[in-house]
This record gives sequence, structure tokens and C-alpha cells, in this order.
Amino acid sequence: MSGVAIAICAVALAAASLAVPGEPEKPGAGRLATPPVKRTATLIASETVTPSPGAPKEFSVAGWLPFWDADEGMRVVRDFPETLDEISPFWYESRPDGQVVCAPKPERPDVIETLRALCKTILPTIRAFDATATSSIITDDRKRAYHIDRIVALAVDRGYDGIDIDYESIRPEDRDAFSLFIRELGPALRERDKVLVTTVYAKTSFPGSPGSSYGHDYQAIGEASDRVRIMAYDQHYRGGPPGPVASAAWVTKVVNYAITKLPREKIILGVPAFGYDWPVAGGQAKSVVHDDAAALSLAHAAPVQWDDIAQSPFFRYDAGAGERLVWFENNRSLQAKVQLAKDFGVGGIAIWRLGREDKDFFLFLSQS
Repeated sequence: MSGVAIAICAVALAAASLAVPGEPEKPGAGRLATPPVKRTATLIASETVTPSPGAPKEFSVAGWLPFWDADEGMRVVRDFPETLDEISPFWYESRPDGQVVCAPKPERPDVIETLRALCKTILPTIRAFDATATSSIITDDRKRAYHIDRIVALAVDRGYDGIDIDYESIRPEDRDAFSLFIRELGPALRERDKVLVTTVYAKTSFPGSPGSSYGHDYQAIGEASDRVRIMAYDQHYRGGPPGPVASAAWVTKVVNYAITKLPREKIILGVPAFGYDWPVAGGQAKSVVHDDAAALSLAHAAPVQWDDIAQSPFFRYDAGAGERLVWFENNRSLQAKVQLAKDFGVGGIAIWRLGREDKDFFLFLSQS
């Protein structure tokens, strides 16, 4: 960035900070006091970091901005303006006819205005979670071409810096069709000076799990994308047994596999700023963000414990209907993931999601 551009951003930053003050803290939203993270993660012996041949020139920090909690997410952006480089408003979705629509809530011009004033790279997310609908687009030449045209038009017409493609639940038989879609979309965006980011499931080996990571061919996607965000979370998930959302050993496995298929500088490690609250007796978990976990811990006088192997916090409590177990992420666990990403020499991290996370983590990022 030129000196003139930096000066313009600095002026805009000051103006935006004055024009859009942060919202007050919500009553009852507690904070968990966490000691400093250890300098080295405790990994099981078989999971070691494959060292980087050299640190990347830049380490970027991106964040997804959820449409259902945009005001809280933007408060983080305003409170820590120099920490986040890229913002992906989680606004758009693909439709079976190839259209791209803003749903279920409309775009927020005020959000875009603030992000531009703060000189953020804006890469809105287009999501597609319906395997049948996605298949009907990417396996049909005409519909796929039309869909690509609509994506490029969105980026150009709105003046975005690029697009983040988050197409999940790709059918195993559509793996090559999805790769072709990305190979065609990448050049189409770059012809208009736009960036393509593709978000993929985490996997620790080839080919991945049918119905999820199998549909994402890392190597093909990496060749066509400018950056690849790997969702290195949900190791333990809402419908499964309790456990860490993203243990250090598992994340290490994920990245060790990724660097065999992708250039390190293109890898953006997705890190979770959330957790799950499981009934110990069995059953579906509830999703929680850090502030939820903090409030539960305080309300039930449940001490937060630390798992040295997983490098993750957890606690147990009983609200009267049986014991529950909460695994979540805080400043300490997220610091460990940042250090792991830097040890691997990857291009940066992407935070799912902005809003109601441990604010001490952003203090850490701003100081490092």
C-alpha cells in the first residue's frame, strides 16, 4: 500500500471510529480469565508440525461476518480496526437456477461503508448447502456458465474485492464438476481484478469423508483459487459425542495433509470462535459462542479446565436437568492455533465467526 493510501486510510479510520461508536457491553456477558498460552503446543508424539521452509511474507487475518449477528461482529471490526485484514459478510446464497441472491436478510450498505472507510478487503461469502441444488448447477454447462456470470457481476457491480465460495455437502460424484466450476470461476474473476477465495472442509487424508470433504479436491481448487480457507473445526460437532471443537493434534493433521496439496501461502487456517454444550447422558449439543460459555460458567460456578493435549478449555455444569459438558474456544486456545499456523508458514487465519468471541484474542492479535 502506498504512503498516500495509508494516510487516506488513517483519516478514514479516525472518521469511522467517531461516526460509528461501539455498542455498550450487553449485561450478563461475562469474560473468562485465561492465563497466557504456552509457547509450544502439547501434541501427541505422532502429530508433529512439518516445518515451513520460510515464513510467509504476510500473515493475514480474515473474519466471517454473520448476517444474524452483524452488529456484534462490526463492533469487533471497529474496536480492533488494525487487526482484521479481510471481512466476508455471510450474506449471499446460490439458487438452483444459478442466480445469486441475498438471503435471508438484505445487504447492509452501512456495513460496506464502514468496511471501506476502514480500508478492509471485502470478500462476501456465497454459500450453498443443498447438494442437489448445487449438483444441478455445476453439472450443467449452461447453468454453470450463467452462475459464474452472476457471481462475477455481483463482485463487479457492488465493487467488492472478490468473492468467498462456501459450497458444502458436495456429492462424491460431483467432485470433478465442482473443481471445474472453480477452475472456470477463478480466471473469470481475475479478468475483472477480483480475488477468488474457496472455503473447504477439513480433511486429514485423501479422499476425505463422503458427503463432506470428499467433494473438495484440494489440489484442483488450490490451482484455481487465490486463497483456500480450510474449516479446521467441528472435529467434534453438534450431533456427535462431546470433545474439543479443534484439538491441536487434529488441526496439525489437517494442515500436514493440506500442505501436500496446496502452496502454504494460499492456505488460510479457519479457526473456531465457538463451542458446543452437550448433555453428558447423550443427545444433540447446543452451539455456544465464547460469551455464552462465559455466562454459563459464571452462572453455575463451574470452573473452566484446560486440556493440555487438545489445547482447549472445557467445563461441566448441571442446570437441574442433568450434567452438561462444554468445549469451547478462548484467547488461550486461539493463540495456540495462531502459533501453529505460523509454525507451518501458512498464509493466515480466518475466524468463524466475528462477534461475541473472547475479545482478549483480538488484543493479542493487535499486539502481535
